[in-house]
Amino acid sequence: MVHMNTLVKNQHAALPLLSALFPILFLLAQNIEQTAFSRVIVPIIIVLIVSFVLYIVLALILRNMGKAALIVSFFTIVFFSFGHLQSILEQIVIGGIDVGRDRYILIGLSVIFFAVSMVIVKTKKDISRVIRFFMIALSALVAMSLIQIAVFVITVYRIPQSDNRTVPVMSRGVPDDSLLPDIYYIILDGYANARTLEYVYNFDNSEFLAQLGNRGFFVASKSRSNYAQTHLSLASSLNMKYINDLGERVGATSEDRTETYKLIKDNEVSRFLKLNGYRFVHVSSGSTEMTDKNEFADLDFRSSKFDEFTTTVLEVSALYPFIRQVIEADARKRILYSFEALSKIPSLRGPKFVFAHILIPHPPYVFGPNGEPLENPQIKIDGDNYWRFKEHYLNQLLFANKKTLAVVDNILSGSRVPPIIILQGDHGTASTGKGEKGFEDVSELFIKERMKIFNAYFLPGYKGIISRSITPVNSFRIIFNYYFGTKFELLPDKIYFSLYSTPYLFRDVTEIADQDF
Repeated sequence: MVHMNTLVKNQHAALPLLSALFPILFLLAQNIEQTAFSRVIVPIIIVLIVSFVLYIVLALILRNMGKAALIVSFFTIVFFSFGHLQSILEQIVIGGIDVGRDRYILIGLSVIFFAVSMVIVKTKKDISRVIRFFMIALSALVAMSLIQIAVFVITVYRIPQSDNRTVPVMSRGVPDDSLLPDIYYIILDGYANARTLEYVYNFDNSEFLAQLGNRGFFVASKSRSNYAQTHLSLASSLNMKYINDLGERVGATSEDRTETYKLIKDNEVSRFLKLNGYRFVHVSSGSTEMTDKNEFADLDFRSSKFDEFTTTVLEVSALYPFIRQVIEADARKRILYSFEALSKIPSLRGPKFVFAHILIPHPPYVFGPNGEPLENPQIKIDGDNYWRFKEHYLNQLLFANKKTLAVVDNILSGSRVPPIIILQGDHGTASTGKGEKGFEDVSELFIKERMKIFNAYFLPGYKGIISRSITPVNSFRIIFNYYFGTKFELLPDKIYFSLYSTPYLFRDVTEIADQDF
C-alpha cells in the first residue's frame, strides 16, 4: 500500500514537477523580452498542481511511484507538444490529408502516449535508470531556461538608465480647463496605407477615407511609420522623438523590450498633459504586454480573460482545440470592448488624454466584414506568416472601418469642446514577406508595404499646413505647438527598419519607403 506521506517525500515526485515546469519556463525564456514575470505565476501554479495530483492518483492506482512519475512526465511532454507539432505539420498534405489538422495530431499524440504508457505499466524491468535519465535531462533543460532568463534579467539590470526628458509647461491660450479639448490617440494596429491596400491587396479604401474627410479629418495619404514594429513605433510617437539611441544602451542585437515598454507606459505626451491639468485615460489592448495595462494612467479600461503569455501557453497545449472558441471569444470581446469604452469616455469629466491601442485589423482574425464570427478563424499569431490571409485581413479592416466611424461620431457628438483625434496605424502589413511574421524576406516591396501607414487627424480650428507625408514622431509636436503654445521643432521624417530578431539594429529606409509601388 502506498501512503500519501511516502508519495510526497519520494524523490520520484520531483520528475513530474520538473516536466511541468519545463514547458512554462521554456516559453518564458523564448518570450522573456515581452513578458512580465507576474504573467507566469498562475500558469506555473496550475500546471504544478495538476501534475502533482495526477502523479498521486496514478501512484495510488498503480501502486508504483516510479511508473506513475514516468507516465505523468511523459504525458506533460506530449500535452505541451501539440502546438509545436502543429506548427511543423500545418502546411503538410499527404494523400490529400491535411496532417496538421487538430484531430490528426490529437489522435497521433494519444496513440503514442497510450502505447508508451502501456509499455511502462506492463514492464517487469527495473526503470530506475530511465527515471534517472529523465531527471537529469529535465533538470538540464529547466536549468538552461533559468540561465537564459537570468542572463536577460542581469543584462536588463545593467542597462544604463536614462531619463533626459524635458517636458515644458504649456503656454495656455485658453482661460480655464473647461475649454481644453480632449485628445484621443487611437492606434489601429497594422492598418495599412490606402496605396498599399490598392497595390498589394487590390482593395479600394477611398469610401472610408472620404467619410473621414466629410467629418473634418485630414488624411495624410503618404504617411509612413518611423519604425517597423509596434513597440518601437509607439515608444517613438508617444515621446515625440527618435529612439535610435536605444541600440547603444540596450545593444543592437538585443531583443529586450523593457526600455521601449517603459517609454510607452510613462511617455512624454501623457507627462506633458498631466502636468497641465489633463487626466490620462488608458484603454487596454487586452493582450500584448506593452499596452495591456498602464500603472501611470489615471483611468485604465481593461477587459480580457487571457493575457498574451497565457494564450501562448494554451496554444501550445493539447487543450487548445477544445478551448479555441473561448480564446476566439476573448479576442473578439477585448476589441469590441475597446470601441465601446472609447464611445463612453466623452461623458467623463475632462480634460482627458485618451490612448487606445486596438488590435485590429492586425491578426488574430476573428471578425467578418460586419463583425460576425468566422467559421474557421485564424486566431494563432505564431508560426508561418499570418499576414498571407489577405481576405481575412480585408474583412477585419472593413469591420474596423465601421467601428471607427461609429466611435468617431460618438466622440464628436458627446464632446462639449471639439476634441483632437488621431487615428493611426503603428505599422503596415507584411503579406509580401516570407517566414514567421513575414520578416524573413526583406525586399523593397516588403519595406514599402510595412512602412506605409494609415494616418488621419481631426484638429478643430487648425490653420496650419500638415504634410501628407507626415510621420507619427511629429504628430504631437504639431498639436502641442498649435493648441498649447509650445515651440517644438518638427523633426525630419525619417523611416527606420529593423528585424524582430534585432529590433535595435536600425536601417534607414526613408528613400525606399517614400517611393510608390
